[in-house]
Amino acid sequence: MARLLSQAGEVELRIAINPFTASEDKDFCRHQVATLVERLHALPYRVCIVMVGRSEKIRQLGLDMALYIADSTINSAVEVIRSCDLVITPDTSIVHIARAFDKPMVAVYNKRKLKNTGLPGYHIWAPGYDKAKQIVCEEANVADVAIESVWPVIKEQADRLVAARS
Repeated sequence: MARLLSQAGEVELRIAINPFTASEDKDFCRHQVATLVERLHALPYRVCIVMVGRSEKIRQLGLDMALYIADSTINSAVEVIRSCDLVITPDTSIVHIARAFDKPMVAVYNKRKLKNTGLPGYHIWAPGYDKAKQIVCEEANVADVAIESVWPVIKEQADRLVAARS
């Protein structure tokens, strides 16, 4: 992991982005991820972005400004999250890992209900800790959410982390 992160050089903030879930209606789309990566790199401080998820799907995004592990596993995902300062994800497994490490996070959910219980997943699987911000979108598919509606929360988390180090 240290070798991967060293590729970015000197940075002020390491950000893990997990764009995909086990359900397509909760996935970010390529445009959202590319826009998010561009905006993060445009911040007035140097960031390193590490993509988390299945290598094949991450590779298909074709993002030059983000790092990823070629043969990613759940173990490598855990290590990325442990090594990063901020986590952005729509996936509950990554939410739980970030929670275990008490990492600042932005979790994005739709309002889909769980198949077995009919309970809202965004409520059942909510991060539930102070360092996490949860965004619940009105759209049925997370991929339909305008990045402008999630960007302010992400930027606020990133800015707060960098300011705390100054």
